[in-house]
Amino acid sequence: MIRKTNQTRIAYDFIRNAIFRGELKPGTTISEEWLGNHLNISRTPVREALIRLQADGLITVVNNRASVTPITPVDIQEIYELRLLLEPYAARVCIGLIDKGEVRRVRDFTRRLLDETVGGPNGRGRHVTAAEAEGPDIPHRGRTPGKRDEERDRHVHDIHELIIGSTRNQRLLTITRTLQGQINLLLNAAERIPGRIVQSMEEHLCLIDAILADDPVKAEEHMRTHIRTNMNDMLNPANFRFIFKE
Repeated sequence: MIRKTNQTRIAYDFIRNAIFRGELKPGTTISEEWLGNHLNISRTPVREALIRLQADGLITVVNNRASVTPITPVDIQEIYELRLLLEPYAARVCIGLIDKGEVRRVRDFTRRLLDETVGGPNGRGRHVTAAEAEGPDIPHRGRTPGKRDEERDRHVHDIHELIIGSTRNQRLLTITRTLQGQINLLLNAAERIPGRIVQSMEEHLCLIDAILADDPVKAEEHMRTHIRTNMNDMLNPANFRFIFKE
């Protein structure tokens, strides 16, 4: 039972991370046979992993055919409208409850990453990951991300999780956990927009400053601005070629 559970987790994490890193593009078919052979695990844990990914909204299964869920403008509109209702409230409520040591950790990491990114060859561009350079193919050789990719993916959005977790509102936590996979999928797409990740980090720093200053009004305002500008960038037709590229 333990071995089966571990294999399910391995398959789940492999596909989930490949989607978030952009290695598995929206619409890409995921074969149970391919995944099982690639990871050297049996069909049953693979099938269970795909069921979990479907529940997360990351894959769609039609006629026993699994594929990465496509992103549409309607998805963007609906998810960001929900975030606009929930997360500014969370930013206001977290004041006085959030662990400021953790907030400072995220601030310091964000500042360091922002300095590295802005210092790149294009000024306000960002580092291109190996996954992007390799193009849209399935990660057919078990390619793993570099240390920098893993560190960025793990920490750059931590402030949102910290804020929501600090509200101590269990229903809010449940709702956001249900949406988290789809939110991460959109964040991955948003980062393909030139300059978007830099702007997001700058907006995060404004939000963090308000939290550290114990200012609930400013924290709510900065969170709302951050989510709205992200949504507007993603719904800008000029950016569709970055978000919906195959």
